[in-house]
Amino acid sequence: MQNTLLLPETTASNPLAISSDIDFRHEKNMTNIKRRNDFLADNIQEFENLSIDVEVEKIEQAYKQFKRVDKNLVEIRTRNWLNLGLMLIIHRRKVESAGHKWTEWVPEKLRFLKPRRRQMAEKLAESPSTAARFLYMGIDRLDEFLHKIQTYHHDPDFKIVAKRYGLFLKTPPETDEERVEKNKIADKIIEFFKFKGQTNNVSVNKDLLMDVIDSGVKFQKSAYEHITKLAAANPTAADDYLLQSLSNGSPPTTRTSTQPTASINIILARLIESVEGFQRNNTYPPIRRDIFQEARLKMNILAHHI
Repeated sequence: MQNTLLLPETTASNPLAISSDIDFRHEKNMTNIKRRNDFLADNIQEFENLSIDVEVEKIEQAYKQFKRVDKNLVEIRTRNWLNLGLMLIIHRRKVESAGHKWTEWVPEKLRFLKPRRRQMAEKLAESPSTAARFLYMGIDRLDEFLHKIQTYHHDPDFKIVAKRYGLFLKTPPETDEERVEKNKIADKIIEFFKFKGQTNNVSVNKDLLMDVIDSGVKFQKSAYEHITKLAAANPTAADDYLLQSLSNGSPPTTRTSTQPTASINIILARLIESVEGFQRNNTYPPIRRDIFQEARLKMNILAHHI
């Protein structure tokens, strides 16, 4: 295969030769790193022509070089893992074809790779075109993100999530600020489907759940277990719990979802302060009709106890 991006330390007969003289750690070398990435991607087919023992050497050489890249260069490091994953997939297929067990081969021949990182790299390489769109996320977030969207792609709630967040992820970010915002969106999508999985897909108002997640609320394992128990006893209890989480800015810490974590006077004082702030600025947030109507009904109940 003809390649016009041959680097000085490479040869056509040894396409993945790596020189220890070149420093790829700093931003000034980003052009060289990009050329190396492109070169490795173009030479994956040539990699297939090597023997499995030579492949082990090349994988280790590539891995050691990739480790030298500055950790701040997130997209480059993630692409490196993607390229390494492509090499590993080719290598695994040939190792197994040669009659070796992959589970025995890896600890002996690829012990320089941490198991979890190796698995992540292989996972990226299973969907290279999709992974390439989200390299700015970094390997840890991207691994979790891809797992969630692949697992729940045919779930009925996927369309709800895609409608709210999908548009933001269609275009690649051009600035650091955009990368930060898109990573936050990815975290929200991960959190949404994590909630479904951890609560055994308990029935809740999905728009309300996304409102809670948008507010920054994070659920721990104990909260998931509590929500599951609440829903089993009362079909509306899980939504009540989410409403309290939205109001408090964090999941309720009490054993019952109907008992507020702050006194009613404090809650009403916060409401008054919030509305006065909206009036001063003449700006009002979008208010869901069903939540507002429910709040109005609860206020009428309180009115009888003044």
